[in-house]
Amino acid sequence: MAIVLLNGDVTGIPYPAGTWAELLAVLDEQCASNGDVVAGVRIGDADVLAFRTPEILSRVLDADAPVMVETARPADLILQTLDEAEAATRSIVDAALALGGSYRVGDVSGANRSLPAFAESLGTLIIVTDTLAQGAGVDLAATGDGDASALQMIDDLIGHTNVLLAAQRAGNWTQVADVIQSDIANAVRRWPLVLQAIRHSAPLLRDVA
Repeated sequence: MAIVLLNGDVTGIPYPAGTWAELLAVLDEQCASNGDVVAGVRIGDADVLAFRTPEILSRVLDADAPVMVETARPADLILQTLDEAEAATRSIVDAALALGGSYRVGDVSGANRSLPAFAESLGTLIIVTDTLAQGAGVDLAATGDGDASALQMIDDLIGHTNVLLAAQRAGNWTQVADVIQSDIANAVRRWPLVLQAIRHSAPLLRDVA
């Protein structure tokens, strides 16, 4: 029997769920009746970020471990994620300038150790943007920064990343630095315009304070 704290309060409802998938299904149904969605999960002492992935869904629940669930209105959750994504673009640009500089000054070993995390941050930005657009009901092919659609910008960023990784494999450190500091950094600098376009064109966000 799962012990559930919903938005900090013990629900008082028994949840005879053996796995997180079973419990989430009940919570989703319960939230839907209020127009909310599950926004955050903590099982025992650990926050669970990707709580809808197959690996986490199959997790067997410890009957003695509390499950803390935070809910939110879909519009509020989208707005929060848009704010977080926009802040992340600034961090990615700063990281691009620093990483490219490391390649230029010959700190290849250190830069190569940092490159996987940098590439992962780019992938996360793309995934978050796509997920936000889907959740907000926005067509990425029909919105963008005024010069290109968001879909084209995503394709361009993926292309720049592929060129970067190919240059790294070839040991062309000057090209690696150029791609990171110019192509990728410039693409990410434009990203907030895409996020703002999603914010302004999303039907779900109309009339939301």
